[in-house]
Amino acid sequence: METQLLTQQEIKNLFKEIYRKADKLIEKVLWAYVLFSLFWSIFYDTWLIGISVSTICMAFYYFSKYVLPNSTFYQYVSASIQAIFVALFIYQMHGLFEMHFFAFISCTVLIIYQNPFLQIPFISLIVLHHGLFGYLQYIGYREIYFTQLDYMDLQTFIIHGSLAGIISGISGMWAYTLKKNTIERALKLKIIQDKSCILEQLNKELQVREEELKQNLEELNTMQDELISKNRMIEKHINNIRASINYAKRIQEALLPSEDFFKKYLPESFVYYRPKDVVSGDFYFLEEKDNKIYLAVADCTGHGVPGAFMSLIGSESIYHIIKSFSTEQLTSSFILNQLQKKIEGTFLKEEETIKDGMEIGICVIDLQAQTIEFAGAKNSLIYFKNNTIHIVEGDKIGIGYNYNNKISNNLQFNSTQISYRDGDITFYLFSDGYKDQFYHQNGKKLNMSGFKELLINLYENPLEEQPTILDNFLTQWVGKKSLIDDILIVGVKLRARTPLTFQKLELQAIEYKL
Repeated sequence: METQLLTQQEIKNLFKEIYRKADKLIEKVLWAYVLFSLFWSIFYDTWLIGISVSTICMAFYYFSKYVLPNSTFYQYVSASIQAIFVALFIYQMHGLFEMHFFAFISCTVLIIYQNPFLQIPFISLIVLHHGLFGYLQYIGYREIYFTQLDYMDLQTFIIHGSLAGIISGISGMWAYTLKKNTIERALKLKIIQDKSCILEQLNKELQVREEELKQNLEELNTMQDELISKNRMIEKHINNIRASINYAKRIQEALLPSEDFFKKYLPESFVYYRPKDVVSGDFYFLEEKDNKIYLAVADCTGHGVPGAFMSLIGSESIYHIIKSFSTEQLTSSFILNQLQKKIEGTFLKEEETIKDGMEIGICVIDLQAQTIEFAGAKNSLIYFKNNTIHIVEGDKIGIGYNYNNKISNNLQFNSTQISYRDGDITFYLFSDGYKDQFYHQNGKKLNMSGFKELLINLYENPLEEQPTILDNFLTQWVGKKSLIDDILIVGVKLRARTPLTFQKLELQAIEYKL
């Protein structure tokens, strides 16, 4: 999906410079092959075939390159020519096996074009002329010089051909990976440049506002009393805004599940919650209904006050869904589908596109059946069971934004069920804020790989100690830098219980009620 942000022309321009540098190296390799063929001619008196093959190959290479300058056809010609040179060297050296290494050198050199399909004509010609030369030599044409062996059986020939094919395949995969990484790096650079343009535009607007402010200050300097009055008024407004934000923080915290509420239904659990600003665009949700626990972690559009408003809408929507439908209907995927409809009903008007939404992961925990049902909208679930880490990917679509009403009507989220009846399980729901923080020394993100490694190192610690470990690591990671996003991680440990244990728990519950 990311490569769709780069146009075909941008990708073409990107590889134009890569091809230019690669052409220089390839031409040196081809001319080196020409010199090798002449060098072998000195010892084996193969001047005629050495000069003629080298001349025809180089002429065809430059002809294809300059007649079709905007095409990659010459690259395929180059690959074919290198295969021909391999055959020439084998012939000149009277079937010496060491000459086969030129095939491995060539398929490796072709990687620099970052085009895996160049391996096809190369390896095809290698196999073709090996098979043809071998056949001709075995039926009596000894001057073919395919091999110095008196006889090579089919099994040996297949093994040699398979090895060449494997090396060519590895080189092709390498070329494909290089091309993919090149496009991804270019895409990241483009995103950075786009953000820089936006920032530059904002800076210009800021400069204009600053100039206007200077003019206003000059006017205000002539009226000191009025300036003092206005400053006091501004200070009052600022204090009101701060008070409002702080009050909004208290409201948001009041709507979030309390620690006691968490411990009541999930005794072994923790919540690591660290907003970027006073209020947060991340929220967590916990509710119990008919002996099932509904746990969600969400990352709403933006952060600060806009994100906080969105989090209130999301939390209230989930609560209304759970209260409005029966327990049998309330699967994790059903909740996300209903949430999508509620967000549409809140923000979507006519044919507009929703620009607000959230990334969310939700679990439905059935303590009796000892199962966890997970569904995610761009959010994942990580869990540990039997000392093994598992990752359950959410759907690649978020709730609300980027989808108009016609598309969203066809959206259906999927759910995954996990059983812990046969062993204890520790799982984590999280927003992307933690793994997206930048390292203070080189600006590198922690990313999912680093986050997984961190969880592997800490998941066996008591859950009450894990928030401290996470906070200490984050402090060392960001250093003096500010957070770039809200952070939310919820960890839960569930222990497997036998049916007998459940019966005891139910009896205790009955006695407690009596």
